[in-house]
Amino acid sequence: DKDYSFFNPKAGITYLLNENNNFYFSYARANREPNKDDFEANANVKPEQLNDFELGWRYSTNKTKINTNLYYM
Repeated sequence: DKDYSFFNPKAGITYLLNENNNFYFSYARANREPNKDDFEANANVKPEQLNDFELGWRYSTNKTKINTNLYYM
């Protein structure tokens, strides 16, 4: 009978360098409740938490489109 309340924020920002290039950065947090099996194995169970950081570059012309993305979780 545990009650979990989660706050899962997401935020991002984009920088337009010029008409062909832009860079972006984003952050997101995700939480997950433990499974029923986790409580049977251990009485002191904590929820899972994931932080996601992403950095990317987009290049676009009439003939070419390139998207790159680096992330850390």
